[in-house]
Amino acid sequence: MPFLKETQIDDVSISFWHITECQNEMLALLPNNRHYAEQVATFRSERRRKEWLAVRCLLHRQLGPEAEIGYLSTGRPVLLNVDLEVSISHSDHLAALAIAPSGMEVGIDIEHNIDRAFRLVHRFLTDEEQEELIVTPSDATLLWCAKEAVYKLCDTEGLSFLDDICLEMERGQLLAKLPTLNEEAVLLTDVVEECAFALARYRT
Repeated sequence: MPFLKETQIDDVSISFWHITECQNEMLALLPNNRHYAEQVATFRSERRRKEWLAVRCLLHRQLGPEAEIGYLSTGRPVLLNVDLEVSISHSDHLAALAIAPSGMEVGIDIEHNIDRAFRLVHRFLTDEEQEELIVTPSDATLLWCAKEAVYKLCDTEGLSFLDDICLEMERGQLLAKLPTLNEEAVLLTDVVEECAFALARYRT
Protein backbone atom coordinates (compact mmCIF):
# COMPACT_ATOMS: atom_id res chain seq x y z
CA MET A 1 0.00 0.00 0.00
CA PRO A 2 1.54 3.34 -1.02
CA PHE A 3 0.16 5.13 2.05
CA LEU A 4 3.29 5.73 4.11
CA LYS A 5 2.30 7.02 7.53
CA GLU A 6 0.21 9.42 9.56
CA THR A 7 1.39 11.50 12.49
CA GLN A 8 -0.36 13.83 14.91
CA ILE A 9 1.19 17.12 16.05
CA ASP A 10 -1.10 18.65 18.65
CA ASP A 11 -4.40 19.08 16.75
CA VAL A 12 -2.84 18.77 13.28
CA SER A 13 -3.01 15.46 11.42
CA ILE A 14 -0.27 14.95 8.82
CA SER A 15 -0.21 12.05 6.39
CA PHE A 16 2.30 11.00 3.73
CA TRP A 17 1.94 9.03 0.52
CA HIS A 18 4.89 7.28 -1.12
CA ILE A 19 4.21 7.65 -4.85
CA THR A 20 5.02 4.30 -6.46
CA GLU A 21 1.96 3.51 -8.57
CA CYS A 22 0.81 4.66 -11.99
CA GLN A 23 -1.95 7.18 -12.66
CA ASN A 24 -4.65 4.58 -13.30
CA GLU A 25 -3.86 2.72 -10.08
CA MET A 26 -4.37 5.89 -8.06
CA LEU A 27 -7.54 6.79 -9.94
CA ALA A 28 -8.95 3.38 -9.01
CA LEU A 29 -8.55 4.30 -5.33
CA LEU A 30 -10.58 7.51 -5.63
CA PRO A 31 -14.35 8.05 -5.40
CA ASN A 32 -15.94 9.61 -8.49
CA ASN A 33 -12.79 8.74 -10.41
CA ARG A 34 -14.26 9.83 -13.75
CA HIS A 35 -14.39 13.38 -12.39
CA TYR A 36 -10.78 13.13 -11.22
CA ALA A 37 -9.69 11.58 -14.52
CA GLU A 38 -11.06 14.59 -16.39
CA GLN A 39 -9.26 17.02 -14.08
CA VAL A 40 -5.91 15.26 -14.07
CA ALA A 41 -5.94 14.98 -17.87
CA THR A 42 -5.41 18.76 -18.05
CA PHE A 43 -1.87 18.42 -16.65
CA ARG A 44 0.88 17.87 -19.21
CA SER A 45 3.45 16.42 -16.84
CA GLU A 46 3.04 12.80 -15.74
CA ARG A 47 4.88 13.61 -12.53
CA ARG A 48 2.46 16.47 -11.79
CA ARG A 49 -0.53 14.18 -12.44
CA LYS A 50 0.76 11.56 -10.02
CA GLU A 51 1.54 14.13 -7.32
CA TRP A 52 -1.94 15.66 -7.68
CA LEU A 53 -3.63 12.26 -7.46
CA ALA A 54 -1.54 11.18 -4.46
CA VAL A 55 -2.77 14.21 -2.50
CA ARG A 56 -6.37 13.26 -3.33
CA CYS A 57 -5.74 9.69 -2.24
CA LEU A 58 -4.56 11.03 1.12
CA LEU A 59 -7.54 13.37 1.34
CA HIS A 60 -10.14 10.65 0.88
CA ARG A 61 -8.27 8.24 3.11
CA GLN A 62 -8.36 10.81 5.90
CA LEU A 63 -11.76 12.45 5.41
CA GLY A 64 -13.91 10.13 3.31
CA PRO A 65 -15.56 10.47 -0.11
CA GLU A 66 -17.31 13.82 0.43
CA ALA A 67 -14.15 15.88 0.93
CA GLU A 68 -12.77 17.88 -1.98
CA ILE A 69 -9.95 20.38 -2.42
CA GLY A 70 -10.62 23.76 -3.99
CA TYR A 71 -8.32 26.74 -4.42
CA LEU A 72 -8.46 30.42 -3.56
CA SER A 73 -7.40 33.01 -6.13
CA THR A 74 -3.99 33.09 -4.40
CA GLY A 75 -3.53 29.37 -5.06
CA ARG A 76 -4.07 28.40 -1.42
CA PRO A 77 -5.90 25.07 -1.10
CA VAL A 78 -9.14 24.94 0.88
CA LEU A 79 -11.46 22.09 1.81
CA LEU A 80 -14.92 22.00 0.28
CA ASN A 81 -17.80 20.35 2.13
CA VAL A 82 -15.66 19.98 5.28
CA ASP A 83 -15.09 22.65 7.96
CA LEU A 84 -11.35 22.07 8.41
CA GLU A 85 -8.09 23.70 7.33
CA VAL A 86 -5.71 22.07 4.86
CA SER A 87 -2.22 22.41 3.45
CA ILE A 88 -0.55 20.19 0.86
CA SER A 89 2.89 19.58 -0.58
CA HIS A 90 4.73 17.13 -2.84
CA SER A 91 8.31 16.57 -3.88
CA ASP A 92 9.88 13.83 -5.98
CA HIS A 93 8.35 10.57 -4.68
CA LEU A 94 6.38 11.92 -1.72
CA ALA A 95 3.09 13.76 -1.13
CA ALA A 96 1.95 15.26 2.18
CA LEU A 97 -1.37 16.48 3.53
CA ALA A 98 -2.01 18.42 6.75
CA ILE A 99 -5.50 18.70 8.24
CA ALA A 100 -6.18 21.12 11.11
CA PRO A 101 -9.27 22.33 12.99
CA SER A 102 -11.23 25.22 11.51
CA GLY A 103 -9.48 28.51 12.23
CA MET A 104 -6.06 26.93 12.82
CA GLU A 105 -4.19 27.88 9.64
CA VAL A 106 -1.21 25.70 8.76
CA GLY A 107 1.45 25.50 6.08
CA ILE A 108 3.43 22.39 5.16
CA ASP A 109 6.27 21.78 2.75
CA ILE A 110 8.47 18.88 1.73
CA GLU A 111 11.67 19.30 -0.26
CA HIS A 112 14.20 17.01 -1.89
CA ASN A 113 17.75 17.70 -3.12
CA ILE A 114 19.99 18.79 -0.26
CA ASP A 115 22.92 19.91 -2.44
CA ARG A 116 20.91 22.50 -4.37
CA ALA A 117 19.57 24.21 -1.24
CA PHE A 118 23.06 24.46 0.26
CA ARG A 119 24.47 26.00 -2.94
CA LEU A 120 21.71 28.65 -2.99
CA VAL A 121 21.53 29.30 0.74
CA HIS A 122 22.42 33.00 0.33
CA ARG A 123 19.18 33.53 -1.61
CA PHE A 124 16.88 32.62 1.27
CA LEU A 125 18.91 32.91 4.50
CA THR A 126 20.58 36.02 5.87
CA ASP A 127 24.15 35.85 7.13
CA GLU A 128 22.81 35.85 10.70
CA GLU A 129 20.45 32.95 9.99
CA GLN A 130 23.24 30.94 8.38
CA GLU A 131 25.58 31.55 11.31
CA GLU A 132 22.98 30.63 13.93
CA LEU A 133 21.14 27.76 12.27
CA ILE A 134 23.32 25.89 9.76
CA VAL A 135 25.55 23.13 11.10
CA THR A 136 25.45 20.66 8.18
CA PRO A 137 24.50 21.01 4.48
CA SER A 138 21.25 19.14 5.15
CA ASP A 139 20.21 21.95 7.50
CA ALA A 140 19.91 24.23 4.46
CA THR A 141 17.17 22.06 2.97
CA LEU A 142 15.27 21.94 6.27
CA LEU A 143 15.45 25.73 6.55
CA TRP A 144 14.37 26.26 2.93
CA CYS A 145 11.48 23.92 3.67
CA ALA A 146 10.66 25.90 6.83
CA LYS A 147 10.46 29.19 4.94
CA GLU A 148 8.31 27.62 2.23
CA ALA A 149 5.92 26.30 4.89
CA VAL A 150 5.71 29.76 6.47
CA TYR A 151 5.08 31.35 3.06
CA LYS A 152 2.16 28.96 2.53
CA LEU A 153 0.85 29.71 6.02
CA CYS A 154 0.89 33.47 5.40
CA ASP A 155 -0.71 33.28 1.94
CA THR A 156 0.52 36.84 1.26
CA GLU A 157 1.90 37.61 -2.18
CA GLY A 158 5.33 39.16 -2.38
CA LEU A 159 6.76 38.11 0.99
CA SER A 160 10.55 38.05 0.81
CA PHE A 161 12.30 34.99 2.22
CA LEU A 162 15.23 37.20 3.22
CA ASP A 163 13.44 40.27 4.60
CA ASP A 164 9.96 39.16 5.67
CA ILE A 165 10.51 35.63 7.04
CA CYS A 166 13.21 35.68 9.72
CA LEU A 167 14.14 32.38 11.36
CA GLU A 168 15.60 32.08 14.83
CA MET A 169 15.94 29.51 17.56
CA GLU A 170 14.32 30.26 20.90
CA ARG A 171 14.81 27.77 23.74
CA GLY A 172 15.20 24.93 21.27
CA GLN A 173 12.13 25.95 19.23
CA LEU A 174 12.47 27.15 15.64
CA LEU A 175 10.44 30.33 15.11
CA ALA A 176 9.72 32.60 12.18
CA LYS A 177 9.40 36.31 12.85
CA LEU A 178 7.09 38.02 10.34
CA PRO A 179 7.64 41.78 10.76
CA THR A 180 5.56 42.73 7.72
CA LEU A 181 2.52 40.92 9.14
CA ASN A 182 3.30 41.58 12.81
CA GLU A 183 3.06 37.85 13.47
CA GLU A 184 5.22 34.94 14.58
CA ALA A 185 5.09 31.32 13.44
CA VAL A 186 6.15 28.14 15.21
CA LEU A 187 7.93 25.53 13.11
CA LEU A 188 8.52 21.82 13.30
CA THR A 189 11.04 20.23 10.93
CA ASP A 190 11.89 16.59 10.25
CA VAL A 191 13.11 14.22 7.55
CA VAL A 192 10.69 11.75 5.93
CA GLU A 193 11.84 9.31 3.24
CA GLU A 194 14.93 11.43 2.49
CA CYS A 195 12.79 14.55 2.08
CA ALA A 196 12.91 17.53 4.41
CA PHE A 197 9.55 18.29 6.01
CA ALA A 198 8.27 21.42 7.77
CA LEU A 199 5.00 22.38 9.44
CA ALA A 200 4.26 26.05 10.23
CA ARG A 201 1.56 27.43 12.53
CA TYR A 202 0.96 30.89 13.92
CA ARG A 203 2.27 31.38 17.42
CA THR A 204 -0.52 31.90 19.93
